[in-house]
Amino acid sequence: MAALFKFHGAEIFCVQEALPEQVFFLKNSFPGFHYEGVGRDDGFQSGEFSAVFFDTTLFRQMDGGTFWLSETPGECSFGWDAACRRICSWVALEVKESGQHFFVFNTHFDHKGTEARAQSAKLILEKIKDIAGENPVVLCGDFNLSPDSDPIREIKQSLRDAFDISEIPPYGSVPTFLGFTYDSLPGERIDYIFVSENIRVLRYGALTDSGDRKFYSDHLPVLVTILIQ
Repeated sequence: MAALFKFHGAEIFCVQEALPEQVFFLKNSFPGFHYEGVGRDDGFQSGEFSAVFFDTTLFRQMDGGTFWLSETPGECSFGWDAACRRICSWVALEVKESGQHFFVFNTHFDHKGTEARAQSAKLILEKIKDIAGENPVVLCGDFNLSPDSDPIREIKQSLRDAFDISEIPPYGSVPTFLGFTYDSLPGERIDYIFVSENIRVLRYGALTDSGDRKFYSDHLPVLVTILIQ
């Protein structure tokens, strides 16, 4: 997976379901990168991370944090009817070359709780407005929702789906959940990158890279090239 990120030249990458040892492995594999994120089960190093990694030679961190997708987002907590604790980690970055500021949010919605997914969409939009204001925003994540679901439709009232607005037609697989092998049946597009109005998406791809026909994850990595205006 580290080799995949390096080969495709990812300057920022977001991970979901990353256990502490996986986060630390990636940090050691990218010594010029820093990450923002905590374990969802204790706010430190327990449980899965939704971390944001970024290249410190290109970006300067201005702020960052994590909130829980729940009625008490400032506390380590379960939300609504969710089966698991769920979080959103975020980072405010400055482009060193231009001084431009932007925000990256990364999340993983619950896989069972219908109410939790609906309320999580509302909460994230509120938090983005409170934290980022009018600055450019990128929202990444595994949303466990298809494009025609109500929560995704709600998110798209404020942010744009990179798949829809890519200036080069979307490349690769449309479904992003395929299991760990090419032999599985096609799943759905449930992983997204959303951007604010002041960001152009030059290209979008859901990459089917594999090692000997085995995927590196049960979800495909989604790669975009963006231009902040």
